[in-house]
Amino acid sequence: MRTTYAVNQRLDRARFRELLHEVAPRFCRQYLFVVRPNLGCSESLHALLSKLQPSLRSMRRSSEWPGTQLLDGELAEVFEGELTRETADTLVQAAGGLLSFRQPDLPEDLALLRADGSPWLISCTHEGDIYLDLTEAECREILQSAPWLLSLA
Repeated sequence: MRTTYAVNQRLDRARFRELLHEVAPRFCRQYLFVVRPNLGCSESLHALLSKLQPSLRSMRRSSEWPGTQLLDGELAEVFEGELTRETADTLVQAAGGLLSFRQPDLPEDLALLRADGSPWLISCTHEGDIYLDLTEAECREILQSAPWLLSLA
C-alpha cells in the first residue's frame, strides 16, 4: 500500500540536487518528462534532450503520464530514461529546482520512477504540484535518511 504526500514547498537547486543524488537513487531507476508540442520548444530544451539522449530508453506519444491526463485529445511526447549520476547532474544543471521544468525552456512534469515503472515522485509543474507516492518502508527510510523531504510535505 502506498500513501501520497503533497510536497508543499519548492525544491530549490540544493534540495533538488540532494534529492537526485542522495535520496532518489535508493528507490528510483528511471526519470520521465514530457514535451507538449503546443507549448513551444526553446534551444535550451533541445540542448537538454541532446545531452540526455544516451540515457533515453523510450519516447511515446500519449495523453497520459503520472499526475496528468489530457482530456482534449492532445498528445505529448513522453520521454523515459535511465536515472544515473550523470543524468542527475544534467537535470540539476539545467534547472533552478524541480518546478523549473516548464516549457518552453525545459520539458514538463519531471517524474522519478521505480524499477517497475511505478511513480515515486510526480510533478505537475504548471500547477506547481509535487507529490511523493511512498510505501510505508520508503517513508520510514526517508524519515531516517532525509527527514527534510517529508518535512516539506
